[in-house]
Amino acid sequence: MVILNSYMAQLRNICWQGGRVIAVLIILLLGVTRQVQAEDALSPSYQWGQGYHIPAYHLTLGGYTKVAYSYFEHAPQQAGLEDLSLFISWNPLSRLQFFSELELEDLFTLYEVSTFADAFKVERLYADLLINDEFKLRFGKILTPFSRWNLLHAAPLVWTSSRPMVTSGYVVSQHSTGLSANYNSLLFNRDFSVTLFADDSADLELTPDEHAFNYAFGGRLNYQLSQDLNIGSSFVAAQIEPENDADWQHTLGIDFLWQKNQFEIQMESFLNLNSSHNTENKYGLYVQGVAPLFEHFFAVGRYEYMYGDENNHIVVEEHRQAASIHVGVIGLVWRPAPPLALKVEYRFGQNNQFNAPSGVLTSIAMFF
Repeated sequence: MVILNSYMAQLRNICWQGGRVIAVLIILLLGVTRQVQAEDALSPSYQWGQGYHIPAYHLTLGGYTKVAYSYFEHAPQQAGLEDLSLFISWNPLSRLQFFSELELEDLFTLYEVSTFADAFKVERLYADLLINDEFKLRFGKILTPFSRWNLLHAAPLVWTSSRPMVTSGYVVSQHSTGLSANYNSLLFNRDFSVTLFADDSADLELTPDEHAFNYAFGGRLNYQLSQDLNIGSSFVAAQIEPENDADWQHTLGIDFLWQKNQFEIQMESFLNLNSSHNTENKYGLYVQGVAPLFEHFFAVGRYEYMYGDENNHIVVEEHRQAASIHVGVIGLVWRPAPPLALKVEYRFGQNNQFNAPSGVLTSIAMFF
């Protein structure tokens, strides 16, 4: 009873603090937006998966949630509310847009209720200046434009409950804080995009971020080679450890995505070169396939490989040396509606006990 009362007290505190943060953000947004005439204002509306849209203030509130349970062979089982993300999109001017993704991460688990300070993360927070239809500048915290998975990371959109190792932040941080420029156009009548970014997380980071950059710069290029095939390449030069100015690492990534008739094959690979003589270079890839089974049900399979050292949590138990890690994933996904995905998968491998332990993973993810 004492433990239950403690959990309930923490829960009330989390809800109260979270409500205050959200309320302040909404009040600030509404307060600075110009008022419109009542007869010109459209009624607010809600659409499942698309959020709550308030046309009079050019404001949209949405987000997603993920509840998961995992049973591992050689590690404790895990269950809880892994993600509760709130999207706030505000377009006060035709060429000026603001977006934020505020997240409560691992708020509830089998073993504890996290405090608001521990669970709260600023996942994204940026402003877009649209120079023209093809070019825009973005300032703030973004998803690092390296790999397809990282840019499409929201749980209802991806095919598995687990992330591939090469996208988990061990090599390239999932987030960047600074300035980026994006160009989207056509090349030989096919979609073509280029993104360049400069990161200054050492001075601009809003909340603590595991594996964060200290400083970084890089870019990503994506091209629609055919109607069914997109290819991409990414590059990042980053300083990770703030105390060592000379310790820079350079990472090159190559990826592709093929989709046709609900079938899908996706591959991402990377090569990481570290300037430190005490750190091994790292490389890895994953290949993932998706096939429709029957209405709303899909089979998923993935193979992952990574080679690296203990400084980036890529290790073999009781060995202080570089290791080759092999991981396989087989799973089933049910998507009864576009905003909702229910997933179950079995993960297995070799030398994978630290990065991707073997076991069964399940989750329910939904946009709201």
